[in-house]
Amino acid sequence: MVEMSRSIIKKTLGIGSSTLLSRFFAYIREILLIQFLGVGAISDAFFIALRVPNSLRKVFAEGALSSVLVPSFIHAEQKYGKQEVNKLLTVSFLMIEALITCLIAVICYYAPFFVHQMAPGASAQSLHASVQFLRILAPFILLLSSSSVLAAALQASHRFLLPGLAPVILNCLYVVALSFGLYFSWSVDALCWSWVVAAFLNLLLHLWVCMLYKFEFRLPGAIAWKGFLQVMLQLFPCIVSVGIGEVNFWIDSAFASYLQSGTLSLIRTAYQLVNIPLGVIATSLSIVLLPYFSKIGNSKKELGAYLAEAIKFVIWMIVPVTFIMMISSREIFETMFLSSKFTMEHVFQAQSNMNAYLVGLLFFALEKILLNAFYALQSTGIATGVAIATIALNFFMNRMLIGVYGGMGLALATSLSAGVRVALFIAILAYYFKVDFHTKDLMKMIRNYCVQLLALGSVFYSAVYTISRFIAQYSFSHDLNFGFFHVVMDTHFFLHGFGFWSWFGPLSLLFFAGIYATRKAFGVSFSYLE
Repeated sequence: MVEMSRSIIKKTLGIGSSTLLSRFFAYIREILLIQFLGVGAISDAFFIALRVPNSLRKVFAEGALSSVLVPSFIHAEQKYGKQEVNKLLTVSFLMIEALITCLIAVICYYAPFFVHQMAPGASAQSLHASVQFLRILAPFILLLSSSSVLAAALQASHRFLLPGLAPVILNCLYVVALSFGLYFSWSVDALCWSWVVAAFLNLLLHLWVCMLYKFEFRLPGAIAWKGFLQVMLQLFPCIVSVGIGEVNFWIDSAFASYLQSGTLSLIRTAYQLVNIPLGVIATSLSIVLLPYFSKIGNSKKELGAYLAEAIKFVIWMIVPVTFIMMISSREIFETMFLSSKFTMEHVFQAQSNMNAYLVGLLFFALEKILLNAFYALQSTGIATGVAIATIALNFFMNRMLIGVYGGMGLALATSLSAGVRVALFIAILAYYFKVDFHTKDLMKMIRNYCVQLLALGSVFYSAVYTISRFIAQYSFSHDLNFGFFHVVMDTHFFLHGFGFWSWFGPLSLLFFAGIYATRKAFGVSFSYLE
């Protein structure tokens, strides 16, 4: 177990590092997007249009498609060899992309309908602009889903470098496009076309790497077609279970369209920032775990042991990250986004939205790990049933909370429904599938970790409060000139500007270091830390 855990954590760290780099560029992308679009009707129109292909990308290109194809490729190689993998890859690539091409044609033809369903309360001007943007962005999903089929073949053979680096490359291309757009005053239409070009370059890269690893397209036979049929039978229920977050976000967007202009943009910005630790930690781990789970899915004992260790690791990583992000939520938006296009009112609204999503961050992370267990057990139908039930729950909670909390209520409803979903997943795995989560050992780790976090978290919060009060008490100002850049280092700079991170960042790192260094003293131990 320890040796296998070391292998898992090593691969997770590799993917997590590339994901962290990707999220860094995604953060830069979000800052540039706000400067390019502002916060208002145009930004809402763009994000409404982007939501359709982006949701399909997360379901097809990053979620359900990979989750179903990876186990299928592994099974084909174990039973028939590499040649059959190539045949299954060929039929999967051609047929899935043919289906998605038809879907894109429907989206383009019925774009007004899709846009109206996404934001029924939006103005006529926003809806018209969204239709125009959507018709440009629709091919986005075809190009990225094609890349995803190729990436699944690489993941199944434990080659994670390109699947891990692809988001980095894409976000770099987006940042470059936005930089050119701001400099040359591009139209929003031109920006949409540049993102389609970026997706095309991503596909070419995946084709080249697959050729290097001797993957090739071969005429499929009866075995490959049978394998593809099994893929499709697993894919459709899996789409709902994996795409639950996107479905909930669609529901949130529809409700948000009835609120003041810009609410949808602020909800999306908060959601994107919460996705940074989620992608770095939980998504990276789930990518690595899926092939392992697929190989041991029939052994409930082994599956339970690996699930328990993965859950411990996710809790150990996510909880302190949530705590730090909540403490610094206002400063995140104030120091990075505040401008003439992103006012202090926007800062406070975005802060509230992000804190509401942070309530569910641990649930979002655990869900990714638990879903892998259902894929390994080839029981996606059960996960789909749970997903549908919680979609309904999220809808009714939105109706209750939006009137009281506005946009923050929508985010809070999403977090709470994720908590219910995770509880149902655990109950089904434990009582229906008889998966042993080693509950006694797991609860002992959680109890000890709560004590550790209470002790170290109190010290950390006290230090933040003391330092901020110390800075606020003194009036000082010092000018620094760096060529074209002029920085005034004063109280405002260290409390509300980039200077805040000069002391809060190192303090946060000390907090994490303290958690790691004192883990044994508090009795917090699991295989990923050994």
